[in-house]
Amino acid sequence: MENLDEILERQNKELLIQNNPLQLYPDTLDDLLARDFPPREWLVQGLLPAHAVTIISASPKSFKTWLLLYMAVCITQGKRLFGELETKQANILIVDEESQDYGLYERFKQLQAPQGLPIWLLSRSLHKITDEGYVDSIISRCKENDIKLVMFDSLIRMHSVDENSSKDMSKVMEAFKRLTDYGIAVLIAHHTRKDVSGSYNAENSMRGSSDIFAAPESHIALKRSGISQYVELKQTKNKFQREFRAMKLRFVDISGLIDFQIAEWLDADDDKSVELKKAILLVVRSEPGIYKKLIFDNLVEQKVDIEDRKLAGLLKELVSEGKLVTKPGERTKVHYYLADEPSDAEMQ
Repeated sequence: MENLDEILERQNKELLIQNNPLQLYPDTLDDLLARDFPPREWLVQGLLPAHAVTIISASPKSFKTWLLLYMAVCITQGKRLFGELETKQANILIVDEESQDYGLYERFKQLQAPQGLPIWLLSRSLHKITDEGYVDSIISRCKENDIKLVMFDSLIRMHSVDENSSKDMSKVMEAFKRLTDYGIAVLIAHHTRKDVSGSYNAENSMRGSSDIFAAPESHIALKRSGISQYVELKQTKNKFQREFRAMKLRFVDISGLIDFQIAEWLDADDDKSVELKKAILLVVRSEPGIYKKLIFDNLVEQKVDIEDRKLAGLLKELVSEGKLVTKPGERTKVHYYLADEPSDAEMQ
């Protein structure tokens, strides 16, 4: 027999269960695992996911728009990007609020775009992504023409709010994400902050609120030095797999005909950092109590390619990982020691 307190507790629980004004009925994990999801699709393998938002950021005159149009020409043909990266054929809509029709005409001619490509263009329509009905109209055109990718050039032209406001930009990015709910991939060109010499960081280079970096599933950063024909491409974010290997691209202009080629593959930062850490541990093992300047000098003498700032960061990481310990020395010197004798595997 229930006592009065138990009866009241049961009745209150029943009332709470029945009170579901928003009719929220979560699925269980078993429900999710029982679903038959297709494999992840990529429009450009490892770089540009289908049904997701990607941002490509760069400073002005870094071939950003050229690269978008070049990608469109390759993807609509199912042609390898840069002659190497697999693409999945898709129809494309380009929303270009930066250029006029004639500017696009000239660029596609220089890219040797053949007739009949399934590319649609909206140039200088002057609409904003948050305008009432705009996203619905874009979805309508995409469904009519079986468009699987919409490119926006550029983000700043697609809104009229404060780019540094997290509240404002979250609404802007949510409008872009609505397209992905209908199976449409989104690629957005965006500008970077002004590069202060020596302080460039691809992960934090995008201009505006951190919500801009948080929203996309993939982020690609371009970096060009001066008027070089080369530009570095680095994927700094990939929610679906490990970031794609960084590369240096060559912007090829032969008699006005434009192409992109992979000039070289760049070392992955993670792999390079692991090797540098091993070199640092070897130096500290050979000279316990050594301080940073002497570690740097020792590495340079061994012809190890490392900057002073990079060394400082790696030393901090090794301390936080428990592989090095420090003791204060005279003035501002910090002496480094191995925390424990490392295994041979760690040193190889």
